[in-house]
Amino acid sequence: MVPEGWVYVELANLTATTKEVVLSLPPFRCSRVTLFLAQAGPPMANRLDSVATFRNNTPLAERFFLSYQYAFPLTGPPGQTTGVLLRTYTCVACALLVSRR
Repeated sequence: MVPEGWVYVELANLTATTKEVVLSLPPFRCSRVTLFLAQAGPPMANRLDSVATFRNNTPLAERFFLSYQYAFPLTGPPGQTTGVLLRTYTCVACALLVSRR
């Protein structure tokens, strides 16, 4: 059995301008990471769309950034909240960083 972890956070942009952030975590803690974004829909019909999956052996050319960190760029529209779900595999303990770009 492979240990699996799930983290759900809501990122709120309370400003009047679009904000860009990067979600990142070190690759030595997990062998695979998948990012999902919540998409609003009719009541009780919200869904999660997969953005990307990275593995330790994912080539740099196939990543969002030329880095071995698991890093996902996100754009926060003005005055909106974005639901983010992160799934990790073989995770001992993950430290999730949110930083501005």
